[in-house]
Amino acid sequence: MKMTLIGGSTTSAASSPPTTIPMTLTRMRPTSLTPMGWMKGQPTPTALHPLQIPATAPRKVFSKLRHLERLYLDHNNLTRMPGPLPRSLRELHLDHNQISRVPNNALEGLENLTALYLQHNEIQEVGSSMRGLRSLILLDLSYNHLRKVPDGLPSALEQLYMEHNNVYTVPDSYFRGAPKLLYVRLSHNSLTNNGLASNTFNSSSLLELDLSYNQLQKIPPVNTNLENLYLQGNRINEFSISSFCTVVDVVNFSKLQVLRLDGNEIKRSAMPADAPLCLRLASLIEI
Repeated sequence: MKMTLIGGSTTSAASSPPTTIPMTLTRMRPTSLTPMGWMKGQPTPTALHPLQIPATAPRKVFSKLRHLERLYLDHNNLTRMPGPLPRSLRELHLDHNQISRVPNNALEGLENLTALYLQHNEIQEVGSSMRGLRSLILLDLSYNHLRKVPDGLPSALEQLYMEHNNVYTVPDSYFRGAPKLLYVRLSHNSLTNNGLASNTFNSSSLLELDLSYNQLQKIPPVNTNLENLYLQGNRINEFSISSFCTVVDVVNFSKLQVLRLDGNEIKRSAMPADAPLCLRLASLIEI
């Protein structure tokens, strides 16, 4: 039987929900968590309801649950990453805690992890902790205190959420290490054009890029495969068609469908004459 453990509530992940639950804990005190077993004198539970986790959970408290696939520890008071964690994990929910950093070895061995939720913490640094997560598809680091992007992204990553941080720079060709990446959200950060290289966002896999509410003064170059670009709430004062099309003719054009430039210093009259040819697929251009 697959097991799902939830900090707030836990359900069995069997094909159909059980009619009776062998053991249900309505509240578990932090002192009940022990490294010797899930709970002293009790069998491993198949369902837990609202679980209280101490600020620093005892080590090895989860490692015995070798068939655990989903672990929900959100909305607790955790100040550090729990661990070690079972290698069977596919989803890890640690959002809405007080975690300040992710050590490089905190996620070691979690090669089956596909989704990692760390939003709404106090994280200032993640280093290279994400590199070994070869199956990771979704990474949410939004609403933290990060000044830098992670040192390398998992190659299987498709969704990256880092809005509401303090990121001020992204390395050149950074996203090429994640060739399956589709969605990137970096809104409400401290990005400037000085902190971005010319090829930073020129990734052929990207479909949606959100850079709204930063401090950009120019439109950064993007790949012609990009479909949605959000740049509202910046300081952009010019419309450079070369940011979308290096060559503008009948056969070379951008696949962009939505472009938002409202809330900038640019005016609609600044749009160059060849913009309709380059952006011929756009259904919304808001200035």
